[in-house]
Amino acid sequence: MQDFIAVLDFGSQYAHLISKRIRHIGAYTRIFSPSSNENSLAKAKGIVLSGGPASVNSSNVPEFNSKLLELDKPILGLCYGHQLIAQSFGGSISNTGKGEFGKAILEHKSDSPLWENISFPNQVWMSHQDSVTKCPEEFEVTAETETGSLAALKHRQRPIFTLQFHPEVTDTSQGRIMLKNFVNACGVRSRWSMESFIEVTTKRLSNEVGNSKVLMFLSGGVDSSVAFALLNKALGQDKLLGLYINNGFMRKHESEEILTHYSQLGYKNIQSRNYSSFFLDAVSGQVDPQTKRQIIGATFINMRDRFLNELNLNAQEWMLGQGTLSPDILESGGTDQAEVIKSQHNLVQYVLDLVSSGHVVDPL
Repeated sequence: MQDFIAVLDFGSQYAHLISKRIRHIGAYTRIFSPSSNENSLAKAKGIVLSGGPASVNSSNVPEFNSKLLELDKPILGLCYGHQLIAQSFGGSISNTGKGEFGKAILEHKSDSPLWENISFPNQVWMSHQDSVTKCPEEFEVTAETETGSLAALKHRQRPIFTLQFHPEVTDTSQGRIMLKNFVNACGVRSRWSMESFIEVTTKRLSNEVGNSKVLMFLSGGVDSSVAFALLNKALGQDKLLGLYINNGFMRKHESEEILTHYSQLGYKNIQSRNYSSFFLDAVSGQVDPQTKRQIIGATFINMRDRFLNELNLNAQEWMLGQGTLSPDILESGGTDQAEVIKSQHNLVQYVLDLVSSGHVVDPL
């Protein structure tokens, strides 16, 4: 089994970014609910607690299995995770009225494995209203900000570290080094790379699709184009058909440019349709963005059915391919703690119904 680091998602937009940053360092990550049973994380090499929109002192905090903090493995708490760990070990968290948002300067207080190859003072990115106002007795403060915020803690005996700031964002100048230091503390042996991802994903897609064929919506953007490339590698052009739809919302000449680019890439298994009138009629008179996203998503599925009928193809034999990404799911409120930021047209109910029936394949 491949070594992995578990990321507990407390509903922050940053949870998936944390996962991505650690993978780029070379360690595989898996995202879990913070209420997960400790047995499901027993084989993790380390655990990261993400940030989140809630306050640890509020009544609607995400459900958290505190036994996860008893596991004998390195643990890193970030932002909300920093405060939750401090509170769990007897520290105090308060809204002092002096929250920090944006860039801050980190000052060294004591040594920590996370500080290897880190220079001080150091620029970090803060985004918090509550603060740790009393350090737990089992911990010591390893860094503060210029305003006196307890910005980093470490357990005196165990490999538990907490950071009030976000090392996963580029505005934390040496955040990648800090995350790499944590990965090193986890003792991850097997390495993750994009090459290994492609190899594993193509095998997964071949097994997932089986004897079916795939109709893939293409927008000309990176997400669907990369997903289409992976499906071509896994299935071959005979089992895959790309469909580019001019939905009436494109820039002038953009549809022609997109199709030219696909042709230059050597794809022979792409067809196009101008269904703009169907989409424009569907949203006529609508002004609410959320409503329009839902209508557009449903219209895409209707056009899929129309296209298959035009070619006299049996819809039951064709899965729907999409380039859905984790942020799409998060923004649509698709995880336990996430709130809806905006619905994605590829995650409307019509699509979710196809997902539940096993008729959707998402390479990414």
